[in-house]
Amino acid sequence: VKVVTGGVLEYAVEQGWVPVNPVQRVKLPRDTGENEDKVFLSVQQVEQVAAAAARYITKPRLPVEPEWNPNAALVMFLAYTGCRVGEATAIQCGDVDTTARRVRIRRTWTEERGTHKRVLGSPKNGKPRTIAYPAFLNHTVANMLDGKREDDYVFTTARGLPINPGDWRNRVWYFALRECGLDGDVHPTVHSLRHTYAALAIQAGCDVKTLQLQLGHSSAQITLDVYAFLFPDRLDEVADAIAAERSAALRTP
Repeated sequence: VKVVTGGVLEYAVEQGWVPVNPVQRVKLPRDTGENEDKVFLSVQQVEQVAAAAARYITKPRLPVEPEWNPNAALVMFLAYTGCRVGEATAIQCGDVDTTARRVRIRRTWTEERGTHKRVLGSPKNGKPRTIAYPAFLNHTVANMLDGKREDDYVFTTARGLPINPGDWRNRVWYFALRECGLDGDVHPTVHSLRHTYAALAIQAGCDVKTLQLQLGHSSAQITLDVYAFLFPDRLDEVADAIAAERSAALRTP
């Protein structure tokens, strides 16, 4: 509402009909995702969902081996990089550096309001970023790039078309959840894979700033607002470290 109203009033200011645009002073509450019911998957569940997604067969047939199947590859890529599904399905082969295990996130699929038409736009915070993927995905990523040009999409359908995130969710994702028995009242969404990555990264010792850069949040504060409860209480660890530093300093002549 603010965007539409603000645009109309801004045009009125340009035409001299009104002196100022009052909407510019309105500050909307920030959506940090705190009210979202977060579902986290275990590593075993991620692998099960990926294997089930590979069994979603279309015509022409896709390989059912997860490392060769784009549906399974997409599940694993989302869970082990924290990338948004609209961003992942917009990655082109030229964005991938397999030597450094880096992917440049430069665009995302969005839905045009009113028309439901898919269009390519900038990432959510408007800034490109570079993310890392773990070494165990090397073989899978290489298979997704095999035989493609730099401007081809990494994750494609059986016919080589870019994956539509909405269609993929309704068909492949829900199929995989049913296959794994995860389609209960509180079932994981595709976005749960992003939460899963955050939990795994924090458990592995990832700091807030690094997590922010990987996830593409506009600030570290947003990352904390969403995932602060996952960071361990390290008060005793810090207190012990300070005591050790003091002892070492007092022993030094």
